[in-house]
Amino acid sequence: MKVKDLHILDRHYCVHADAYLVIGTARNGARLPGTITAWHARGDEQLYYKRHFIDADSAHIHFNNEMTETDVIVDAIFRADHQQQAVYDWEDRVILPHGHTITPKQARAMIALVADDNDMPRPKLVWEDHTNHSEYDECENRIHFGHRDIISLLHELAHAVYHHRRDGDRYADHSPAFVLTAIELYHNYANIDLDTLVTSANKIGLLGDIKSIHYVTDIADHIVTHAVANDDEIKPAKIKPAGPQP
Repeated sequence: MKVKDLHILDRHYCVHADAYLVIGTARNGARLPGTITAWHARGDEQLYYKRHFIDADSAHIHFNNEMTETDVIVDAIFRADHQQQAVYDWEDRVILPHGHTITPKQARAMIALVADDNDMPRPKLVWEDHTNHSEYDECENRIHFGHRDIISLLHELAHAVYHHRRDGDRYADHSPAFVLTAIELYHNYANIDLDTLVTSANKIGLLGDIKSIHYVTDIADHIVTHAVANDDEIKPAKIKPAGPQP
């Protein structure tokens, strides 16, 4: 079943999953009566995790509960990290020019500052050989750092902060919610202009359907507010993801 097969009654956007929860009735009512709730990824019309309710009131109750408690459902089917390369390209073009080389001592000081500001355990820094690869290991709370610039460190710290705020729940690593978290860190700790960050990310669709966010959790409110205001001026390009696997 696809979105076009439903008469949509309501739709909520989840910035963590880059996906919509919809509620509606089947166009072929004789074949499938009642009310349906389902998920679909942004740019993908295929409906996933469908639930069918004969009673419309029950469907709406389930709809509201599911939007605020998406952890198990969305984690299971919306983990495709289709924005990863686009985020890297955006950072290379817009963010990295604002960075500078750092030493291990400076890196540890930045980790301590970000962790303390966000009331989370300090990730351990593993200073790797100088390569073009760094990563955050959420299981061990370690940053394996092969880069040597502050922007790359803040990128990995954004993963750590987002992981902490989500209490370990995992979605796509470079979801719109992660990008908003990264923007928060780039602005707060690299002094990059917030308008520049939000406008450039929004212009290429990295913030998702920002104007349709109904529930804001685990993202700094002022960053989302700024992004929503920016969305009135910049219409993000549509991203065609590979889509989740059923």
